[in-house]
Amino acid sequence: MIPNDDDRSLIHELSAAEIARVVCLDCGVNVIEIGDYCMLSPKVWRDQLGLGWDDNLCIACIEKQLGRKLKGLHDICPFRPSKATEGRTR
Repeated sequence: MIPNDDDRSLIHELSAAEIARVVCLDCGVNVIEIGDYCMLSPKVWRDQLGLGWDDNLCIACIEKQLGRKLKGLHDICPFRPSKATEGRTR
């Protein structure tokens, strides 16, 4: 079954406690509250920055640690459709 836009059953909503702990390891800003986050490729996140699954950095601190600006799809993890989103159009 492919959900429609009204079906939110497959979307995980974060609790206040979960949101509160999503802070940048460098500057301490809450990356969810300010909307300053992205999913980086494992090559960048793990291999270049040495970070784990539960670590968080804001985009400014990512770029500071890398010593360069992010390069779009080269650095950002590509979206891979799941069975839940396969075939959906926006």
